[in-house]
Amino acid sequence: MSRRILSIGFAVPVFAAPLIARAAEPLPVSPSPSPSPSSSASSSSPVASRHAELVDVAFLPTLVVEGGVKRLPTSREPELLMMTSSIDALLADAAQDLGFTVDLTFHAPADVARLGESDLVAQAKAMGGVLISPSIEARASGDVELRLVLADARSRALRVRVELVPS
Repeated sequence: MSRRILSIGFAVPVFAAPLIARAAEPLPVSPSPSPSPSSSASSSSPVASRHAELVDVAFLPTLVVEGGVKRLPTSREPELLMMTSSIDALLADAAQDLGFTVDLTFHAPADVARLGESDLVAQAKAMGGVLISPSIEARASGDVELRLVLADARSRALRVRVELVPS
């Protein structure tokens, strides 16, 4: 495994954790009738109430950005393919480590590289959860820019996190 892949492997979980954790922000709560004594005992735990608010998280495959154009890596680029596959696996592991359910039933559109940011919001709303779109771009210095875009079905705003991973 190359040193660059190893560097990205260490950076992804630390980098992604705060962004994925944003999916745990409380949902708007509507007033409800007083709970019965039997139900209040089971839902009084802060952990239980937090997990009741979590939404499913799905990931698009990691895209490669070259000259402003997004694309999937090809089989003729084994190191790049290994890097993007590693990022995909690490992101899913980080989400599960944070207690989220990774939606494995979500199928990315065939033309995933053509999805615009407004399309991400629509996709998140269609799945009813959080959708994360990772991308990488090689810099002239040899460093790799890792970019995560989070679209939440509960919001029209996107959250973006960018990190430069040294070579």
